[in-house]
Amino acid sequence: MQTEAQSRTSRIQMRLPDSAKRIIEQAAAARHKSVTDFMPENSLSAAYDTLADKRFFALDDAQWAEFNARLDAPPAPNKGLRNLAARAPDWEL
Repeated sequence: MQTEAQSRTSRIQMRLPDSAKRIIEQAAAARHKSVTDFMPENSLSAAYDTLADKRFFALDDAQWAEFNARLDAPPAPNKGLRNLAARAPDWEL
């Protein structure tokens, strides 16, 4: 995950039970890595998986049709949209 060009500039510290530390050390050794290399690689992978669960969702055919219908429908008029439409674009200021 980390390339040669990326330097390690941030630190994360944590406390965990000795038994958890031993398991992490064993897992790192099984991959022929130091704990310092093993932890960021695997925690970053877990972080991506966690975030992906929040970004992607599955819909059946009926749900997909409803989702698309709502996306295609014009927004209901409201004060915020009227104010935005009346404002000059930033590039014209």
